Amino acid sequence: MSYTITKTRAFAISVALFAAVLQVLWFGMAQAQSPTPDVNLPTVNQIDLTEETAANAMFAFRDFKKKYGDAAPPDSDAQAYVRAMLASSDMQATARRYGFADTNDWYQTLFSFVMAHAVATEGNYEQMKKSMAAIRNNPDLPEEVKKQVAASLGGLLPPEGNIKVARSMAANPDYAAMIAEFK
Repeated sequence: MSYTITKTRAFAISVALFAAVLQVLWFGMAQAQSPTPDVNLPTVNQIDLTEETAANAMFAFRDFKKKYGDAAPPDSDAQAYVRAMLASSDMQATARRYGFADTNDWYQTLFSFVMAHAVATEGNYEQMKKSMAAIRNNPDLPEEVKKQVAASLGGLLPPEGNIKVARSMAANPDYAAMIAEFK
């Protein structure tokens, strides 16, 4: 069976990877600040989207990419670079300019849109729900592990309202053009 990466899938993968890197870094920063290590997996909460908040998240992402690019400078600590970038007053100001409380609020909104867009264009919502049920119903997994995995992966399952927003935006030529900029 061959697997073709479409432009839409490439967009979703690249933004999801960027978001995942940010999530891992935020999780790592929380671990470093915690007096006792937390063994829980990181979680991402889905934000209930509107077309306006999703569009603003994409506008902010475009601004961030223009300023910071896709990678840390050569011979630098990538994690330190991203932490500094996220904490920068410039990035915080950009997030606020687009209506977000901070970069975490922006990130969660962008992540919610990316996941909803991927589900809306790939049509894998039912499969995602079945996978979550399989984890919850697996008798070989301890309950604590099930809870941790469900909490972590549950953030990947977008609310149906977000999927509707993503479909609506993809059908709107103005938003579709903006989404196409990221492909």
